[in-house]
This record gives sequence, C-alpha cells and structure tokens, in this order.
Amino acid sequence: MKKSELNGPPIRRLYYSSRELSRLTGRDSQELRDWEARFPALRPSKSKTGRRLYRPSDMELVCTINKFMNQGLGDDDINQVLKNPDVHTQPEKKKSDTTEWHDAIKSLQQDLKDLLQIIDEDIPRERDFQSSDQERENRIS
Repeated sequence: MKKSELNGPPIRRLYYSSRELSRLTGRDSQELRDWEARFPALRPSKSKTGRRLYRPSDMELVCTINKFMNQGLGDDDINQVLKNPDVHTQPEKKKSDTTEWHDAIKSLQQDLKDLLQIIDEDIPRERDFQSSDQERENRIS
C-alpha cells in the first residue's frame, strides 16, 4: 500500500526530537536550546540520556514564538503573550505608541501651518510691488 493511499488521520506523536522540531519549524537546534533560556514557558522534557523531547504542545509553543519573532516582537512582548491563557493572540500594541505617533503628526501639521502663515505674511505680493512702483513714480513726478 502506497503512502498516498493512506487516508486516515495523521499520526500524532507523543514526542519530537530537537532535529525533528528543527526540521518542522525551520529553526536550528541550537536556537531552540537558546529559546529555553529566553522563554521560560518552553520547557521540553528530557530523556534518561539527556536528549530533549518536545511534546506537541511544545511544538505549538515554538511555532507561536516563531510567528511572533517573524512579526518583529521582542522577547519581553513574546513572554507577556505566553503568560496569557490564549498563546495565539498577539499582544495589544501599546496605546502610547499609537498616540505618540498621532500626536507627533498633529504637531508637525500645526508647525507646517504656522510656517505657511509666516511665509504668507513675509512674502510681498505682486500687488505690493505695483503699489511701491506707483508710489515711486508719484514721488519722482
């Protein structure tokens, strides 16, 4: 029987080795070991010989961490998410970040309006030149 002929549910394994998890997630084994120190929620079991054994829940956790890292989140933000019961939600963006940008843009807009007003006041208009020319002519004649 060919593998393509098997239509049953995928076999769910109890444990994955570091190499298997690395192959499935695209992160190398050393990086996964480093993540154990950076992300306390990631604690794989170890065999009697000391080899790491990742449970399916560990694999989901690694995939979640991987997703958040690819989105550019830092370790602190990821750890904050992992402490929440639903690890698949992205942390809310800090309101201060959004309002800070909004306030900065508003401030720049106001500065530009002020500059335009100053420029409008300081730049002589063509009519101002015409009136100056007429005044000169009147003084000369």
